[in-house]
Amino acid sequence: MQCYDCFLESRASTVPVSPAIAAAACARCGAGVCGRHSHATYAPIPGSPASTGAPEARRITCDPCYQAETAAAGQT
Repeated sequence: MQCYDCFLESRASTVPVSPAIAAAACARCGAGVCGRHSHATYAPIPGSPASTGAPEARRITCDPCYQAETAAAGQT
């Protein structure tokens, strides 16, 4: 799978560039994302007791979904 955001950039470019290999899939939209276009966030699993000291879960999103989620959360 190739990175969808790299693919969009290559379509808009006048110089042909091959999209990068996807390293993950966006947790929200499912698009393939490379390391340059991905965002990793860490949070406890909902419903788990916060006082247990359990590690936080990792969540990978693409640029557009990350921006939309942070804007919706008022973190821009």
